[in-house]
Formats: sequence, C-alpha cells, structure tokens
Amino acid sequence: AGLALAACAPALAQHLRLGVSSPITSIDPHFQNLVPNIAVSNHIFEQLMSMDAEGRLQPGLAESLTQIDDTTWEARLRRGVKFHDGSDFTAEDVVWSLERPATVVRIVDPHTLRVTTRGPYPLLAGDLAQVFVMSRRAAQNASTEDLNRGVGAVGTGPYRFVRYVADDRVELERNADHWRGRPAWERVTIRFIANDASRLAGLLANDLDAIDQIGTADIAAVRANPNLVFEQKQPAERSARAPGDLHGDLAPGDPRQHHGGHQPALEPVHPARDVRRRHDPADGLRSGRRAPAPDRGRLSRRLRHD
Repeated sequence: AGLALAACAPALAQHLRLGVSSPITSIDPHFQNLVPNIAVSNHIFEQLMSMDAEGRLQPGLAESLTQIDDTTWEARLRRGVKFHDGSDFTAEDVVWSLERPATVVRIVDPHTLRVTTRGPYPLLAGDLAQVFVMSRRAAQNASTEDLNRGVGAVGTGPYRFVRYVADDRVELERNADHWRGRPAWERVTIRFIANDASRLAGLLANDLDAIDQIGTADIAAVRANPNLVFEQKQPAERSARAPGDLHGDLAPGDPRQHHGGHQPALEPVHPARDVRRRHDPADGLRSGRRAPAPDRGRLSRRLRHD
C-alpha cells in the first residue's frame, strides 16, 4: 500500500483531484465508523478533541477540557466558529451530536458543556476525538439518505459538501471562513477507483493529482519517477507526492512546506490520528491500517490550546 501525487503544476491549481481505493458508504458522519467514511467526514465536520500524527490529544472545537471531579468533565468551546450555512457553533450542536449516537451531556452556557460519566473515565478526551459535530439546526430532521443528498450535511470543517455519488465520487468546496484559516484548495474531488492499476494510470495521465494504496509492485517505478515523491511515515504506511506545495498556507517554494510549516508534508495515517488533515484533503488519504493507541500518559486533567 502507499500513496502518490503528481507533478508540481497541480499544486498551484485550485482543483485537487484525488483517487482513492475504497468508497464511502455515506456522508452521514455517524452512520458507520469506517476509515473511508472518516477520511471524508474529517473535511466536512470536526470534533471537540483531535489527535496529531503521533496520537497525542489536541484541542479541536473545544479550547479546553477540564476534569471537574472524578466523573465530570467541562468543555469550553471555541467562540466565533461558524457552520457552513453561517450559523453559530454552540453547545446545543455538541449536545445534539453527542446524543445522536446516544451520549448524554449538559449545557452550562452556549460555549460550555459538562459530561458526567457513571464512574471515573480518564479516556473521555480520546472518545470526544471520535465524534463529529453537526449543526443541530440543519441536521436534526435529516435522515442518512437526506445527508447523502446534502440535506443537513453542514459542519464546521475546512470544506463544504457539494455532491456525493455513491461508488463514484465526493465533491467539496472551500470553506473560506474556517476558524483555522483559509484552506488550501477551492475545490476537491475524491474519486473512488478500486483498481490499483487504474488509479496509477489516472495519476500518470494527469487525470488525478493524488492517489492512495500504491501497489507493492509499483513502488519501485513510483520512486524512480522524477515527477513523483515517495514518502513513508511508518513501515507499510507508504506515500508519494509531487515536488512542490500541496498545503495552501505557505507560498510555493517556502522551505517550511514539508517540515516546519503550519501544514506538514503529506503522510497517510489513520484519520483519527492526524489533525493536519483538516486543511489538506490530500492528508486524508489513508493506508487503511489501524492506528496505534493514543499516548494516554499525555492526557492530563486539563488540556489547553497552546
């Protein structure tokens, strides 16, 4: 398995075309907890907590998460965050999103909520990194079928839902007002192409800008191609990309693009692990392997945004 991206020119374009091996089953982020579904949902919706590439918990839509006592946690939510329809992100949306998969929380004020567990549960922050927050106003009466048509598919993520065609593609557009800053691409098309050879052929023909799951037999050819860059984060989690910038926060040629900048180089990891996926859908291409467990030793009683 692996991932490859095409030459420099597409990095300067406004339309990113991705070819992925596995189709999603729904746009509904609470429908099925499958890696392909999560990878797409990560661009439309967001969670209270997130995890970085090393599995460390990071603030997401919650600026802080404080343990009040053995069984009570308080989340302070980011102010000024907007849903794609322009409505305000509030505690009511979080409560509704958490209750949709049957969790109970209490609102303290529009930007504060408390979660009470039946007993001491230090892993709550990690659990909150797995639940996508939806707009209660937009989605409360929407079925999964409605969400697949775009009715109620409203999140706070860096890209807005445009269209979903089952077993074919998902189309997204930039959320220019995203709270983390302007996302990299104006438009993103994620195509589902199961055949390894067909995905690679599309990349080489410039019909696609990036593909995942590079077959073992093709790795040597990808490495040898001067128009492709092959990367590997962990054993058996291989990727390749074009020389140049796939991350819109930095100007082309900026030396921080691939190492020290706001959006690091492309790495195919489990979607629950990588907060950087929010800006660049290319970072949402996964090898499909299970992520290692989060480093629970880093979970303290108070998690704050640096």
